[in-house]
Order: sequence, then structure tokens, then C-alpha cells
Amino acid sequence: MPSYYESLGYKRSPFFREALEPYKTDFEVFIGRTKDVRNFLSILNPDSGVHLISGKRGVGKTSFVNAIQYMTSLSAEEIKNLNEQYKIHYYPENMLPCFRKIQLEEDDSIDKVLLKVISSIIFSLDQFLREKQKNGTVSSDPIRQEREEFQKLIASSLSNAEKKIDVNTKYDLLTRLISSIKSNTPRNGIYLVIDNLDIVDIAVSTRILNELRDYVFIPGLCTIMMGPEGIYTDLRSTVDGARIIDRVAGQENILHALDVDETIQILNARRIVFAKDKQHPPDIPLDLNYVRDLYSITGGQMRLLFKLCETICTTVLSQYPSITSISGENAATYLKTVVQNETKISSYSKKELEFLKACLDKPMRPKEYNNLKLDSGMHFIRIANRLIQDELITKQMVGVAVYYAPTALLNLSRYVGLI
Repeated sequence: MPSYYESLGYKRSPFFREALEPYKTDFEVFIGRTKDVRNFLSILNPDSGVHLISGKRGVGKTSFVNAIQYMTSLSAEEIKNLNEQYKIHYYPENMLPCFRKIQLEEDDSIDKVLLKVISSIIFSLDQFLREKQKNGTVSSDPIRQEREEFQKLIASSLSNAEKKIDVNTKYDLLTRLISSIKSNTPRNGIYLVIDNLDIVDIAVSTRILNELRDYVFIPGLCTIMMGPEGIYTDLRSTVDGARIIDRVAGQENILHALDVDETIQILNARRIVFAKDKQHPPDIPLDLNYVRDLYSITGGQMRLLFKLCETICTTVLSQYPSITSISGENAATYLKTVVQNETKISSYSKKELEFLKACLDKPMRPKEYNNLKLDSGMHFIRIANRLIQDELITKQMVGVAVYYAPTALLNLSRYVGLI
């Protein structure tokens, strides 16, 4: 099966970069969040435990966190240049970025999550060492030796039931690893990112986080948790959550949707950045009216619509060998099967799946669009404009995505995955 990106003309994912590059790319196109950055950096502390980033699905939480990690990983000279260019003044904490985010699952035990955390740190450390050894700016021998020791212990634990490492030993390994990073690299700590609290039931996430409190929310390990708006209140409202809240720096950093002009700025910046990548398809003109229409139709949630389109397209491609062989009708039919199964779109919450089901059970009037050739993303706009007139935007927006995602993605492939 061709990957989503291969089907759109890429030889590989356009997001593939070595070491720090993904975070640098996010920062290069980081626009319109100066106030949010200042607020976050004002409370950032590698020893303060937990930081909450919240907002609606698709608002840009991941890009924000990646940009923050990049900014706080720079050298003193790079920080100076950054301050002069973006007028963002702060004292760098000099943190090691998290290159492998972790996710919580309903059946997670504290033992299992600690393994995820240690694995994430080791992976991030490996990426850091590869990058820094190129210019000899890190004393890697001591930390590499400890890293190999940790890896052997973990591997032995996974392969031999008699050598299972208990929770307290894992905690000791974790603290030693953090101490070694602080001692043998020019870093004051390391980030850990938990990125799926918006799709995990609050009762489940609270239980797991409460168990993790004394093992993971520790000095030197700066944990960033991304979740839905109001997560701070949700946590505070439960007995277990109250114990978590006392480790949170400030409250929650809520990200709101960018305005349409900021969105267009980001699109243009992305085009400039990715135009440098030889693997990226040739550029196409950016129709500003098209972008403004999409922004209006989605109520500013263009990213969410694009995420829905990408998910739809990816799932359909698992059934069909080529994007050109997909019509709106069979895309919708296949997606309906996928959604009803509820196993192949694991990144969507139950509430969002119910929303998709409702749209698929009462699809838009397809006969009205039988005469429309699926050869231009503008059909997407024309249909959406009809929905505006019918005052059905909120619900039918997803219906439009279901029927016309393949074509819309094909025509918008230079932008859809890059916002």
C-alpha cells in the first residue's frame, strides 16, 4: 500500500528531518503566538514538574510545543539573535527536546508508562548525541555508557520475566538518567511530552497521571501535557486530580484559533520553507479567496478540517491502491465501515466518532453533486457555500470532508499537511 505522502507525489514524508530540524521548521513558520510564548516562558521551569497546553483539536498545540522546545534548546548566541528578531526576551533554560512523545492508553499501568518514559528519554538523548557529536560540543562518553547500561537493563527486563525491573528501580534509573544528562551535557533538563489527553477519558488519564505523580513529575524532567481546553478544571474537580494539580506550573496555557491573516502568513511561510526541500512537489498558486472561504466555513478551525480530510484519505488509501481511483462515493462508503468499526481511527475521541457517524448516516444530498466533476478543490468551496446558505455548516462540514476529501487533498496537498 502506498503511504499517504507517496500517493500525493512525495518520495517520503515532507516532515522527515534529521535531529532538531522538525522543531526548527515549526519555529520558522511560527506566527501569531508571541503572547502565548511569553506567557509560557514566564512560568517555564525544568524543575516545576508539569505544564498544561490546551485548546481545541487542530488549533496547533503540537506546533506550539515543538517551537517552544526548539527555542529553549538554542545556544546563548542563537538566543540573542532570536530576541533581536522576534522580540521575545527570556532566560534560556537550555533543555533537551523530546523527540518521541508518549501517549496514555486505557490499560496502562505505572510500570508500562515508566518504560515509555525511559524509552522516550533514551531516544531523545540518542538524537541529541548524533547532532552534537558532529561538532564535538558534548562530552558523550560517560552519558553514552550509562545510556547503554539502561538499555541493557530494560531489554533484559522485557525479555526475561524473572528479571523484571520493579517500579522503584525504574524510578532510580530515571533519576540517574536525568542527572547524567545534566552533568554530561550543557542541558538543565529534558522535556517529556504527553500528547493525547484530548482523546483519553478524563477518569482514565487522571488515574494514570495520579500514579505517575511521584515517579515522573520530578525535577529535571519538564513534562508538557497537551489536552482539551478546560483540562485544568477537569483535573482539579477530582480527588486524584488534585494531587496532580499541585505539580502544575501556573494553570493551563490555552491556545485560541489564529485569525485568517495569521493563517495565510503561516501558509506562505510553509511554502517558502518546504520549497527548499527537493522532495516536495512543485509549488502551486495560493488562492487567498479559497483560504478565506475555508476559514469562514470552518469557523477558524481549518486545521481540524484538514486533519479530518487527512484521516479520511489515509484510511481510504488502505483499501484503494491509488488516490486517483477514489470517488467521493466509495470514499464515504469505506469510511463508514471504518468509523463503525471504531478501531482504525484511534486518534479520534468517541464524541468525534459519533459526530462522523451522524454525518454518514445522513449524508448530504449526493444526487445534487453527481454532475460535478471531482477535478478541482473549488467544488469543495462551492458545496460549502451552499451549506452556509442552508445554515448546516457545523454538522455538514464533516460531510463535505467525507465526500470530497480525496480530491480536496490532492489539490491542496502542498498545504493540507503543512499547516
